[in-house]
Amino acid sequence: MGLLDSAAARIILGAAVIDDVLGLLVLAAVAGFAKGDANWTSIAVTAAVAFGFVGLIAFVGAPAMTRLAPRVSKLRLGSAPFAIAIILCLGLALAASAIGVAAIIGAFLAGMALAEAFEHDHALHQQIKGVSEFFAPFFLVNIGMQLRIDVFAATPCSNSPCC
Repeated sequence: MGLLDSAAARIILGAAVIDDVLGLLVLAAVAGFAKGDANWTSIAVTAAVAFGFVGLIAFVGAPAMTRLAPRVSKLRLGSAPFAIAIILCLGLALAASAIGVAAIIGAFLAGMALAEAFEHDHALHQQIKGVSEFFAPFFLVNIGMQLRIDVFAATPCSNSPCC
């Protein structure tokens, strides 16, 4: 549809990525304060690594993927773009998780790079739609499994100086 080439679309995508990274940094700071040992150096390093990762993928990875897309489409493998998309998505999710950023940020950045590279490949969009519908429940279950219910069992005044 050509909508990703507009300035508004790029601003919205950039703002979404920045919003997610800033949200993770605020979460890290709040978690540190809640434990009583907020380490500003650790938060600053996490911020630098997160923004560096986003910048690397946005300014190097996406243009590289756009240049590689015609070559990938010419491979004799019938679903080469789909295979590359899955590998890139899972690989960037793993890389994001390894550097301490949420895996969803890596997967989002992979989608951003692939959206520009394969914008007119409707068959790929249909294949990805099926995979995203398959993986979405696993993502939500994974988030639910990380919830620590024992935190809610603690008495509210046990750690508070006001009681």
